[in-house]
Amino acid sequence: MSAAGTHSDGPVPLPFDPYVSRETTRLTTVYSTPWTYDPAQVEGAAERAGASLNLGRLAKHYSRSGQQLPRVLKREAFDCSSLAFRRWSAGEPSSVQLWHFLLPSGQVVVALTLDVSGTLVETIPLLEDLHYASVECAGLPLEQIAADRIGCTPNGDGQVPGFLPERHQLVFSSVDTPEEVPDEDTVQRVIYRTDLPYRAQHSSICYPMELNRRPTTVGALGPYVSLICGHQDYIENCVLLSAVQAVGSAARLREIREVAYAYVHRFRHRSAGQSSAHDRRTALEDITDGLSQLELELSYSVEVGSDIGRWYRLYVSRASTRNCSARWG
Repeated sequence: MSAAGTHSDGPVPLPFDPYVSRETTRLTTVYSTPWTYDPAQVEGAAERAGASLNLGRLAKHYSRSGQQLPRVLKREAFDCSSLAFRRWSAGEPSSVQLWHFLLPSGQVVVALTLDVSGTLVETIPLLEDLHYASVECAGLPLEQIAADRIGCTPNGDGQVPGFLPERHQLVFSSVDTPEEVPDEDTVQRVIYRTDLPYRAQHSSICYPMELNRRPTTVGALGPYVSLICGHQDYIENCVLLSAVQAVGSAARLREIREVAYAYVHRFRHRSAGQSSAHDRRTALEDITDGLSQLELELSYSVEVGSDIGRWYRLYVSRASTRNCSARWG
């Protein structure tokens, strides 16, 4: 069987979508933000992901869980010549798109996608720029542009809050022959964003079996960068949605932890000289009520996303097999 998805002894097509074939490398960086929508308005504010992204044979499964998955709030193409980077100077991207995703909790997650020429290793300086959002468009910082597009207003100090620390990068590349598959050293250089050797025994890169089952497919997941090569476009889109969900959940988990510590601090430093027992009970009731709300938020904004991730991996593993049509029955 060839990479194009046909039997080696004849032109009979196999029952799955063709593999991605593009001349460029696609880089997508997913950023968490402090910007939120009213969760009650999420349904009407954004469209389902399947309306903007090809989800292939997984579309019906995403549709069934539409209320629990990211939606597309806004997307916009940029003029490639208007972009400037701090470290990368190897030409300009062939296409640029800015995405705003909306999670069920009302969180806004931003993603920037660039198609660039060059080898995987040559994209390392650009990955570094994208990770730190060292990107300007027509002289304006990426964070400011992303905030302006959805009407974010300055806070009390007159500043619009920018991206949060939680972020993840995705590198998508097509592979036509087994000889084009990146070797392990190239993979680690891209994932760790440094053109240096490493000691394999100290690496945290994960290679999911179903994303590496064919001679021309690669799936290498790192803590900050993941490399996906030789897969169908709907697999790439599903990886993108999973990254959006994971980044949003990680940011929400940190926020919940910070609020929980604030409640603990308030409890430990409660005044022993409060005027009455009623006042003390009221203060403790407020803390208890706040913690119960955090527990609910933890369940639906963080743990649910983890459960969806497990189902996603199951769907992808089935969709990437040759007899997937029979399995969905």
